[in-house]
Amino acid sequence: GTAPVNSRARLFATTNGGTNWTNITGSLPDRYPVDLQVDAAEPGTVYVVFSGYGTPHVFRSSDFGQTWADIGATLPDVPTSALVIDPLRSRTIYVGNDIGVFVSTNTGASWSAFQSGLPEAVIVMDLAISTRNRMLRVATHGNGVYERRLLDEPTRVGQADEPAQFALEQNYPNPFNSAATIRYTLIPVLSPSGRGEKGVRVSLKVYDLVGSEVATLVNEVKEPGEHQVQFDASGLASGVYLYRLEAGNLVQTKKALLVR
Repeated sequence: GTAPVNSRARLFATTNGGTNWTNITGSLPDRYPVDLQVDAAEPGTVYVVFSGYGTPHVFRSSDFGQTWADIGATLPDVPTSALVIDPLRSRTIYVGNDIGVFVSTNTGASWSAFQSGLPEAVIVMDLAISTRNRMLRVATHGNGVYERRLLDEPTRVGQADEPAQFALEQNYPNPFNSAATIRYTLIPVLSPSGRGEKGVRVSLKVYDLVGSEVATLVNEVKEPGEHQVQFDASGLASGVYLYRLEAGNLVQTKKALLVR
């Protein structure tokens, strides 16, 4: 992978040990390609992640890079620096970005947060898997190194403690001057008995672009339904802020633009 310096970012592949290289950039974004991973079980399957904002961040190819699919559309729009593939379950992949770790058990069709044990909105720089003890190791920017046991299928992330789904809306107005309204909806999930959950612990926090928390808007159990909260930014400088909603192991992040 080459950086977008003096020319657009590009990606190349070789099938003969480096004697010849083929440009496989295709429709990939003009951003810094930060990590590449090849599936050992399927040599034609390769993943690449990109830094930057405003373009997709995680791509997958199943034909040696001839075509690419955006598999990170539901992930936060933040710089993404790392990806690893579970060597025993190649459909399970882990991604590290500027607000934490996410996991998919279906090659990127859907994602869940994998944040337990990590600091809030930590910048993940690298991921590695220890095959001896099935641990995921996470190297962060300025917050140390962590490890956690890998997700073992067929257990779904949050199966035991994921009591709700949610929809997070864009703040209104956006851009905003000093205060904005943030709306979200909690959607109950039926338990095996057919009864909906009564409530879920919700965390809604705001961060600046270096990952520092600037406000906690919600941190309590909420009933299913529509909710809204005011974000008072009167003491903050102009710029882009990230607001992040968590309910169980579900997480979603959006950007808010503060303009004085």
